[in-house]
Amino acid sequence: MQELCDIIIPVWNLKETTERCIESIITHTRYPYRLVMIDNGSDEPTKTYLEQLKNDTRINQYHCIRNEKNLGAAPAYNQGMKASYAPYILLLNNDTVVTERWLSEMISVAELANDIGIVNPDSNNLGTTIPKGASLDEFAQKHMSEYKGRSIEMAEAVGFCYLMKREVLDRIGVWSEEYGFGNYEETEHCILARKEGIRIMLAQGAFVFHEEHATFNTLFKKRSSFEEIFENDKKKFEEKYGKNKRVLYVVTTTDRKVLKKIDTATYTTAAGGTWVHVIVKDATRDYVFERKHRWITFFTYSPHFFIVRCFLKIYFKKKRYDEIYVDSNALYAVFKRYALFLRAKIILFEQSE
Repeated sequence: MQELCDIIIPVWNLKETTERCIESIITHTRYPYRLVMIDNGSDEPTKTYLEQLKNDTRINQYHCIRNEKNLGAAPAYNQGMKASYAPYILLLNNDTVVTERWLSEMISVAELANDIGIVNPDSNNLGTTIPKGASLDEFAQKHMSEYKGRSIEMAEAVGFCYLMKREVLDRIGVWSEEYGFGNYEETEHCILARKEGIRIMLAQGAFVFHEEHATFNTLFKKRSSFEEIFENDKKKFEEKYGKNKRVLYVVTTTDRKVLKKIDTATYTTAAGGTWVHVIVKDATRDYVFERKHRWITFFTYSPHFFIVRCFLKIYFKKKRYDEIYVDSNALYAVFKRYALFLRAKIILFEQSE
């Protein structure tokens, strides 16, 4: 018998957006769920709509908490988490549209291992593009057929659709309420989860469309207002946890033992919360690097003008690398000579046992 999942959705106005989200849940959710709505001080007609949902016979279990003013995203989600009793808890933005078997697929990934505790679905705001002319349902059906059962590890889940097991909430608690309107709470939660040995996964077959910043755009008519709050939150977060590092590995060797060590090192680095890029000289193509973590990205360059292409990639990167690992003494000497130009610490990859 399947367990229950509490789906927690904070709402502040945006009736049509919220209704679209709820209708998609009713239509496409096969896993048993209870809908927990947090009315964050909505005006009419959103308030009435949320009250009337309790009479919708298509929803088996429904609970609504009403706040007389907008408390913000994190306090609202925390209200829902405290009112939750299900083995699975899903925090969902009201500006999302879910697709067929989204929740079942996410929970299937969560159940793959005991140490998996937090799961995201795939989404347009995670870089997956819906082809022009394709409907959301058509795309999601094809996406599910191609990726069903597949998953990849993440360092941090995004809060628009955030599934967690009950034991995660029991061990690390609810979201922090020290930030502004929906910035960094889930990032901090994931950092705390990783410290407890909890893994975070992307369920690649599940797809949830996210109309990003719909609530923010309502709250902050001037973009400068949102950016000011975001920068303040960023400062708070980085004072506590520092900035996410960005690391590059430049791989030219054909030694399989060394390649395996680099493969392991890139995964370990990414799993610790660091963005990792790997430039592979195509002479190593007989060894296939398996992408084990979503924060690892591979690039294959031909031997022609290899060093020049590496330098251009590094120099013109918008977010600079903090460290660059190279796999040979000769390459280390070249990169070290131009370290000031490359704006990063150059490190010779340790190949010894």
